[in-house]
Amino acid sequence: MRRRASLVLLAFAVFFAALSPLIRWYAFPRLAKVPPSQYQTMVLEAKDATLLDYTTLKPRKVPKVSIVQTLKGNVEEAKKVKERTGRDVVVWDTLSHVADARGELVSSIPERYIFDAHSQEPVNVPGEHVDGDKVRRTGIEYKWPFLTEKRDYEYYDFQTRTSAPIHYKGTRTVKGLKTYYFEQTIPWTKVKVPKKLPLGVTPRTVEQFGLERWYSTKRMFWVEPTTGAPVDGQELHKEQMRWRDKPEKKPLTAFSGHVKMRPDFQDDAVDLVTSQRRLILLFTSYLPWGSLGLGTLLLALSLTLEWRSRVAPPGARGPALLRLRGPRSAAGDRPGPAGPDGPVSVTDRHR
Repeated sequence: MRRRASLVLLAFAVFFAALSPLIRWYAFPRLAKVPPSQYQTMVLEAKDATLLDYTTLKPRKVPKVSIVQTLKGNVEEAKKVKERTGRDVVVWDTLSHVADARGELVSSIPERYIFDAHSQEPVNVPGEHVDGDKVRRTGIEYKWPFLTEKRDYEYYDFQTRTSAPIHYKGTRTVKGLKTYYFEQTIPWTKVKVPKKLPLGVTPRTVEQFGLERWYSTKRMFWVEPTTGAPVDGQELHKEQMRWRDKPEKKPLTAFSGHVKMRPDFQDDAVDLVTSQRRLILLFTSYLPWGSLGLGTLLLALSLTLEWRSRVAPPGARGPALLRLRGPRSAAGDRPGPAGPDGPVSVTDRHR
């Protein structure tokens, strides 16, 4: 009975031990994915910023500039891309809308960002764009991969339409969450003029003024490493309109300010990441290690039962020997084989 129970426990031990790597390396990549229908809005603010007044072509101080970033999952387009590529992808139609303190338009830049639902690697297919211009992304944007590592990544800058390293700078704590801190500095670079500007100004209008748009920023992110989601983001953002044929003439500041995530949206981001973090840990830590631990325990129980079944308990051999020898007679003789007149003792046979 003990040997049978030992074999059953051994079978379960093997099952749970094999289940551990399957959960981590097979189930996790297939189940941990960014949902294709995700919708998210983030508001960032730059207080005491500088903006260009297009009516006078002079910079002016404003109490606040708001940047509303909207991410909307395009489910239908994601299905079409999957049919063409065979990959689970997410298609984000995004919009970065900049407005002044009165809510009036400063600029508005749409994007279509297509990436792998699990790895967050960009998937280059027709349809991805920035402000209507076809692009081919490399590197991440908006979100880091699940299980973010302590290393540098390539991060896509939609203003310059290029990727550049974003450097890991250490760990930080944001509202009780451990995060990885990343920095990226984009030097002064000539960039395209947004197609939506105040007062109906267009890129053609800016060109007719003899101006060019230049841009520089220091980008900072605090990323929760398990989910790869930023819980805080800031930029030291600068834009200038420079005179194309008059480099000696002083540039016009188009936008300058320290952009920060609004506190209420930061709280929402922390709450969302905290709940998602538990799901990721379920597949990367809790279930794999729990299965491995249970398999080890069952193996130990199986071996214990097998050992106990092979070792007889104390005193078990005594009654068996007595049954083989048989009872002694009063004279101390053991009964021998039966003869014609009944049992013959051993002493009788030697007489």
